[in-house]
Amino acid sequence: MSIFRRRSAAVFSVTAVTALALGTAASAVAAPGVPPSLVESDPTIAQPATDSFYTPPAEIPDNPGSLIRSQFAPQLLDAFDVGDAPGRADKILYTSTTQNGEKVATSGVVLEPTGKWTGKGPTPTLVFAPGTRGAGDDCAPSRADAQFAGVNLSNAAVNLNYEYPFYAAASAMGYRVIVADLIGLGTPGQHTYVNHTEEGHAVLDAARAGLAFSGASEDSPVAFYGYSQGGGAAAGAAEHAASYA
Repeated sequence: MSIFRRRSAAVFSVTAVTALALGTAASAVAAPGVPPSLVESDPTIAQPATDSFYTPPAEIPDNPGSLIRSQFAPQLLDAFDVGDAPGRADKILYTSTTQNGEKVATSGVVLEPTGKWTGKGPTPTLVFAPGTRGAGDDCAPSRADAQFAGVNLSNAAVNLNYEYPFYAAASAMGYRVIVADLIGLGTPGQHTYVNHTEEGHAVLDAARAGLAFSGASEDSPVAFYGYSQGGGAAAGAAEHAASYA
């Protein structure tokens, strides 16, 4: 596996998916929320996102896990914006922090349950951290069409959300599902691949922002799940939960 420092040309191949993302030329306009230390080394990573939803506002809320904005996200289980329908999905943009304490905007998606929770206590939330799929913005899980798969012909990017069946299964069991894109995956800035501290932050903050978006209690039961890169992210979230969240 090869990891290129520049976000503009990154290729990762895994058994189930190949994600290819080719960026554009550098822009003089830098998106807010990109760590200055990264911009100094490569100004191109501070370009605004190709989808305006993922470009942070000029001012990012200070508190980690703060919800910045949300947007309805059609998915296979709920393709229409019909309010509180079972399985409704919404993309979220929220505040997280780098390992150096710099605040960044991070994206993800919240899927409400399609089934009824029959266990004890309130509806539990399962936060999924994605496995390796690529470092280009088009590889972010929340950017996949219908939250399942997408193709960007302008830059030859392919995004196959190979973990979607697990989201659907958890949703059918009555779990609220939150998928964290992780820092720099989907949003401006370098995707900090397998950095367990930043991945853990992104997962924990996705839980906080997702619960707030859903109107759930802050002390609602939360679990983390991840495969491959996501396994490290889930472990990072467990490691940092007591000190960070």
